[in-house]
Amino acid sequence: MTPRVLFLCIVGLDAAHTATAILLHRVPGGHDGFQYFTLQYFFLNNAIQAHEVAQWIPYMTQGTVGSPWYGIQGSFLQAVLLQLPWLASGANLLSSYHVAMFVDEMILLTGTWLVARRFFDLPTTFFVSISVVASAVWLEQPYFNFRLYYAVPLVLELGHRFLETGRWRWAFVACNLLALQTIGNLPYVIPLTSFVVFVYFALYTAMNRTLVWNRLALLIWDRGAVAALAFAALSLAAAYLCVTLGTDQLVNYNVGRSPSGTTSLSYFLSYGRFTDLTKWNDVVLRMSPAMDNTLYAGMLLGPLLFAGLIAVDRRRAHLVLTAAVVLLFTLSTPVSRLVYYAWPGMWYFRHIGLVSSLVKVLLCFVAGIGFEYLFRSASSTKFATVRTVAILGATWLAAGIWYAIHTASSPAAIDRYVSAINVDQAARALYTFDPIEIARRLRHGAAWASVGAMIVAAAPLLLTSRRFASAGMRNTALCAVLAFVVIDLYQFKFGYLLDRSDGIGAEQQFVVESSPMPYPRRRVLNLSESMAEAHSRLAATAAFNHLLQLQFEGRGKSGSQYWTSNAFWFIDEVSATFQADSWLAPLDRFARMFRAGIGVDFPVERDTAAKLAGLRADKIRFFAHAYSITSPTELAAVLTDASYKGDLLFVTPPPATGDQAVSAWSFQQPLSIDDSLQLQYRVERFDANNLVVVVSNSESTPVWMFYSEVWHPWWRATVNGASAPVYRANGAYKAIRIEPGENLVHFHFHSGLLTALTTLGAVNAGCWLIAVAVMMPWYGVERGLSRLS
Repeated sequence: MTPRVLFLCIVGLDAAHTATAILLHRVPGGHDGFQYFTLQYFFLNNAIQAHEVAQWIPYMTQGTVGSPWYGIQGSFLQAVLLQLPWLASGANLLSSYHVAMFVDEMILLTGTWLVARRFFDLPTTFFVSISVVASAVWLEQPYFNFRLYYAVPLVLELGHRFLETGRWRWAFVACNLLALQTIGNLPYVIPLTSFVVFVYFALYTAMNRTLVWNRLALLIWDRGAVAALAFAALSLAAAYLCVTLGTDQLVNYNVGRSPSGTTSLSYFLSYGRFTDLTKWNDVVLRMSPAMDNTLYAGMLLGPLLFAGLIAVDRRRAHLVLTAAVVLLFTLSTPVSRLVYYAWPGMWYFRHIGLVSSLVKVLLCFVAGIGFEYLFRSASSTKFATVRTVAILGATWLAAGIWYAIHTASSPAAIDRYVSAINVDQAARALYTFDPIEIARRLRHGAAWASVGAMIVAAAPLLLTSRRFASAGMRNTALCAVLAFVVIDLYQFKFGYLLDRSDGIGAEQQFVVESSPMPYPRRRVLNLSESMAEAHSRLAATAAFNHLLQLQFEGRGKSGSQYWTSNAFWFIDEVSATFQADSWLAPLDRFARMFRAGIGVDFPVERDTAAKLAGLRADKIRFFAHAYSITSPTELAAVLTDASYKGDLLFVTPPPATGDQAVSAWSFQQPLSIDDSLQLQYRVERFDANNLVVVVSNSESTPVWMFYSEVWHPWWRATVNGASAPVYRANGAYKAIRIEPGENLVHFHFHSGLLTALTTLGAVNAGCWLIAVAVMMPWYGVERGLSRLS
């Protein structure tokens, strides 16, 4: 078969997987996967409805800056759709999510294929590529199970092209892709992926010193080199800015992180655990003990690794060494400690155990070495080597079969299996709490391992027989093994899709269709209150989301739920029912006035705080006067005074406003007085970045409009088209002055720099989609690819 046919086979299989997810309306069941989807829905839905990228998220902890979440929820296709939302208008946004994941899978496939073709023959390239792509599953953990590494192989390919050609443009595009894959990933991924890329090329250089140094010596250091390096640095800086702009106002309460976001060495080495070798039993059992990592990449991976380690040559030794270094990094060894101190930015990283999925990708390349060695012509295959590989591989699988059957047959053994899992309970897969389900899965894994063991055991007879010397027999055996690999991996991938996702029924389809965001006049106390009131989106989600049902029934055992989901349900919660890691600094200071503490926990028991926060009064209120208090200590004393009921407005004027309408507070009125006004208002527009309100001021003098949405320096306002200063009100919120009569008030959250960066990122992502399509081996040859000799 030609490269084009084999490549298209993988494309077709993954397209079938995506089509199944779309046709069956499968949505990630929980944990980070549900967060990723719901955030992507929020941003794309807002782009369709408001025709701009969300920079503010109004439903999270009384409003928060959206830039870090823009980065976390993205993808290459999503970046383009946010700028061209008409492309997704009218579409089911769950379908858009699955298509976007498929597009990024094609980036992984293209990079893996091109790197594999440098070091392997065509059948082995197919084996490596399908092992990597088919084992990429992300239903519950898209970041570490897929997005962590999906662009890394293509970055490596571009680095090779730079070394081969000496053209600086390849260095630029490699760095550009490394930066751009941060959009749609966790912000602290760049230190990790850049480290892996560095280790790969450092070891490649060490194993191919003469070749690499000769090419480096021919590099031309001219204006093109300076420009390429400068634009590469700008790409990294732009990606960093895109996910951090405006976050100086955030107060983070991530477990194990300092306020600056760094983590200590002890947390770096142990956070989330999963740093022991026992997690790799997934390679045989097809059953990960955690939702966060799935390391299965085919039943033949283990035996072929033994062959790869035996058959490795100097030209491909860097593949083995890179896998070994990154594996040691994930096991909390001295290598982990060294990297923590030596590699820039690594002190922001903390999930070293979850990097195992990237090790899995590297091990697929190592297994490729063994695969190619075994299927060479019979004359070059030594019987002793094949026999050794068969013995080691069969023993490996037999041990797994025995362990699976022994554990499945004994409740006590299942208890020992569960108790030995070195994973936090919240991160365990749901089935680890069900002994019957564990037993079923173990038997299922044992059945597949038995088939794999028979194939491995038959290898010495098949690969060393005289019949195998013929090309026809060799090709038949090769096709049979590859067919088993394909069936094995895609049965696993399709099964994972159905197991780790929920199907949305016809009655709940509206929650994944584009919908205008409603303006909530008041906030709710918690999600249980919303469930009791039969909030439509939350109730519909609970109808199909199994983990969410367990949470509300008080039986939730696994999988984190995050406060970001409020943006999907359109629920404006005063605090956070589910896990919340940050809120804005003004709100943090406001909350601490009423109750000391650490973490995202609003003092709802204090009537004054609840009233100002829009829980016990409308978020939009009006006052006859505003009084200036600039001292935080004095403001705290006034707001927490027992006689103050939240009915006087205290503001901090913006710098250099020169506004004489605000009097300095000197106890002109009793704190208990009610200075609020009952004015008629109508919300004309509400979306992520905008609130447009028509207010009828029946007073004969100017009055003050208070808006209980957290203050941030990017907020701007106009009244009847004229710019109006935005005051910080009651320490945490906003207020503006409006004139008598009809007033059209427009609050707008906007950063021109962030708008420019998201637009630039979309253009960049669009160019990459075209570039990847061009680099795919559509025409039967890998154009522009110079294989090493």
